[in-house]
Amino acid sequence: MTVIYTLLNKFEQTKDVVNLLETRNGDFATVCALDFSRIGMIYDTFALRDAEGQELLTQEWPYFRSRTSRKALLYNKPIPVQSCWNGLGMVMPDL
Repeated sequence: MTVIYTLLNKFEQTKDVVNLLETRNGDFATVCALDFSRIGMIYDTFALRDAEGQELLTQEWPYFRSRTSRKALLYNKPIPVQSCWNGLGMVMPDL
């Protein structure tokens, strides 16, 4: 299963939701958006686990314990995580 986290925070425009759905050309099991309570501070952390399944290191940068997750964030790429449920989530149906 591939779970991806991406840096969309506000969904005021349809294009933001479409961008989320197009993450990795739809090649994911679940995709979520980071949810910030204020600039630079992740809000919703109860279900978020990094690429290695660990809880966040901190709600502020560098956020993730996993080097893989931090590197993706640093390069503005989809962030691999084990679990997420924040802001907006998309789950691909198993057809």
